[in-house]
Order: sequence, then structure tokens, then C-alpha cells
Amino acid sequence: MSSATVLKEKANISTSKHLILCILTGGFFSLMWLYRLLPEFNRITNSKISSDGILYFSAISAWFTWVFIPKSINFDNIIITLVLLLIALLISSIYFALITILVFQMRAALQEYAKKEFSIELKINPIYTFLFIFFHINYCINDLAKQVELKDLSEK
Repeated sequence: MSSATVLKEKANISTSKHLILCILTGGFFSLMWLYRLLPEFNRITNSKISSDGILYFSAISAWFTWVFIPKSINFDNIIITLVLLLIALLISSIYFALITILVFQMRAALQEYAKKEFSIELKINPIYTFLFIFFHINYCINDLAKQVELKDLSEK
């Protein structure tokens, strides 16, 4: 069993299921998927993508933005409401920036891994990576196993 298949088995979900679960859980599924996948991803690809701080910040910021802020909004005091909304916007922006950096690090590690281990030039579109974040990385992990299989078949 190739390590591309092992990586796919560690991700353990199709991209469409990932998208549906992410929608149903308000994005928390993607964070848990990443938290579970990243140690194995680092081990298999031999990369050092640090994520614990980013994931903890993401969970806290998601809670703050989705749970605390809506319950704290008081339309009787518009100043406090605006301040809370600005804080939520700031935290959400930081969260998105950190997650984007993390996903682009995963993208680079996956490309390097494919080139080094399987001699495959894995083309991962940076625009899709930016737009579809976790879903595109999940798709690329699943696709890597297929590309390795096709390469093996073509060499025979």
C-alpha cells in the first residue's frame, strides 16, 4: 500500500461529504478534520506544519463570533453593538488569514511530497486553494492517490 493511499485513508472522507458536514456544523467539522489529520499529514509528508495554536484560536474565534456576539448584541445600545461587531470582524479576519496560511503550507507540503516520493508534479491551483480552503486540500489528498495509481498503471 503506497503512502499516498495511507494519506487518503487518514483524511477518510470524500470532498462532497466534507462540504455537507461543514455546512451542517457551521464549519466546526473542518476544524476537527484538520485537527485529526494534521499530525498524520506531517508524519507522512515529513513536513512541519504547526497548527495547534491556529486551531485553538480558530475554535475560540468561531465560538466568539458565532455564539458570544449574537447573544451579546443589544440594539438599545448601538455603540456596544457596533464595537462587538467590529471585534467579531477583526477576529474573523485574523482567523481567515491564519487558516489560509495553514492551507497554503499544506498545499506546498503536498506538492513537495508528491514530487519527492512519487515523481509526480502535483498541480494544485492556488486560486482554488484560496477559495475552497479545506475542501480543495481534501480533494488534492484524494486525487494524489488516484494519480499515483494511474502512474503505476502506465509504468507497467
